[in-house]
Amino acid sequence: MPSPDPGLLMLGGTTDPKKVLKMVHELTYEAFSMCHREPEEKELEKIKRILEAEMIYDQETVETTARRLGHSMMLAGTPDFEEKYLKQALQTTSNQVRMISQKIYSINNCSAAVLLPQELKGYFKKEDLEAEVKRAWEKSLKIKQFTLKKLPTPRESDLKAGKGFKKRIRRFVLENGVRLIVEENPQTPMIAYRTALLGGLRTETQHNNGISAFISEMFTRGSSHHTAEELALHTDEMAGELSGFSGRNSFGLVGDFLSKDLEESLSLLAEVLLEPTFPENEMKKQKEMQISSIRRRKDDLSLFISDLFSQALFRDHPYRLTIPGTEESVNSINRDYLLSYYQHYVRPKNFALAVAGDVAAEEVFEITKRLFGKWKGGSAKFPKLSREPSIQRPRIIEEHIHKEQAHIIYGFHGATLWSRDRFALEMCSAILSGQGGRLFSELRDKRHLAYSVSAFNIEGIEPGACGVSIATSNDTIRDALDGLFLEIEKMRSAPPSKEELDRAKIYSIGVFEIDLQTNSSRANYLSLNEIYRIGATSHLQYPSKIERLTIQDVHKASLRYYRPNGYALVIARNLGSGEKILDIPSWK
Repeated sequence: MPSPDPGLLMLGGTTDPKKVLKMVHELTYEAFSMCHREPEEKELEKIKRILEAEMIYDQETVETTARRLGHSMMLAGTPDFEEKYLKQALQTTSNQVRMISQKIYSINNCSAAVLLPQELKGYFKKEDLEAEVKRAWEKSLKIKQFTLKKLPTPRESDLKAGKGFKKRIRRFVLENGVRLIVEENPQTPMIAYRTALLGGLRTETQHNNGISAFISEMFTRGSSHHTAEELALHTDEMAGELSGFSGRNSFGLVGDFLSKDLEESLSLLAEVLLEPTFPENEMKKQKEMQISSIRRRKDDLSLFISDLFSQALFRDHPYRLTIPGTEESVNSINRDYLLSYYQHYVRPKNFALAVAGDVAAEEVFEITKRLFGKWKGGSAKFPKLSREPSIQRPRIIEEHIHKEQAHIIYGFHGATLWSRDRFALEMCSAILSGQGGRLFSELRDKRHLAYSVSAFNIEGIEPGACGVSIATSNDTIRDALDGLFLEIEKMRSAPPSKEELDRAKIYSIGVFEIDLQTNSSRANYLSLNEIYRIGATSHLQYPSKIERLTIQDVHKASLRYYRPNGYALVIARNLGSGEKILDIPSWK
């Protein structure tokens, strides 16, 4: 058995540089205060439920189960270590938490580190950081010590999967137009919710860009019955998660809970969706967080160049916009505008709810009918979007960045969700991608030109995007660019081999089947397929559609979409003093 060594306990966060010292003070104070006060009984019970739930969630996929077993073997030399750990954790008392805190949360056992942008070097001194930690320690010493009553030992959870029915998918439509899809999956006692509403970037303009992301975050920031803090606490007490999402074509809510909390968790989801209050104080917080996220995108090279690529590929369509928006557009959002957007798009006929997990479909239907059946409203009206004009001449953006790496995205207009050759185009991407794909083999393995290289294919309600990307060094950018152009030309000039297509099929179907292990993924497919009107269960036909593809199908797709001169090219690199813009290679 491995010898036990001390571990590492970390607290951290991301904030504005002006607030760094305050954050360090608050983080260390919260840790030091654990030495002097015991957690409340309700708080400790919540943590135990979360630990219990994490153990259950880890049983959902082969990957997480293998990781848990391997972790147990590495730490303790036995595969059942985590089960034993959970059993002991469930018996822990508040007094024991305080006693161990006194051993760990000491100023003599504390290290603090801060990472600042290069331009803010010297913004504050090391002594300033040490002073905040010391001040937090001294403040914690003034906390009055007390002891709460000892917690009763909680029962051990039943970690076995539900029984009594076979897996099946049912679809229901309420009288008001609400669509409910339920997949019964009794493998583990968990449930996943996914609500979807048509919206996202397709309903945004330059002026209100980011409104979908904003409203999706505001759903859980206050309702007619609970504050944001109360909603978060209630979710934690059920050891669940509830949050918003927003994308290019839709927005909504995602939730994951234990199946024993079916009615309570679904009631909470209905409350935040149907009765949000959008409090002004929470809107102010969300603005700050969303603008901070927008600023951080500029530091993330992959996000930065993806945003530039969207702007180059789409000139008229809202797909050119970014999901979080711009600082100017987010700052312009007010409560009246948010309510207007909510009333326009959050309507029963524009809504689909998918539930996947250890549930009975009829029971979910009855609860849903009670919670959503009285919701009134007609259909949502969507802006008329003109089709993005095809690219006649290359659209090229070359951006200077202060980085050692260079990034390139070279792409084209892609397929829609209804395109006949959607899956053939996906095989083009799969042939290029992966460790056995052409890009990795030629540009990384043989020529050592890439830190990373991949192909992508993103469908949309309107034509999406497809293409290739590479991260390389500034010294090899010319060769890397030539290599990308050559590989796309080769896709057009000749059909793939049978071996290549077979590998791409096996890889794609394998990734799909692994993805379907989780209830959250199943619910995601069901809700989005339904709201996009391509058939709630259409994803189940994916393996057979891939298997039926021929070499000719794939080659036709490459000829149709990888169009000479009909591309967008974005290059982000460190341009040296006086260095010229690259000469772009032309198609043969």
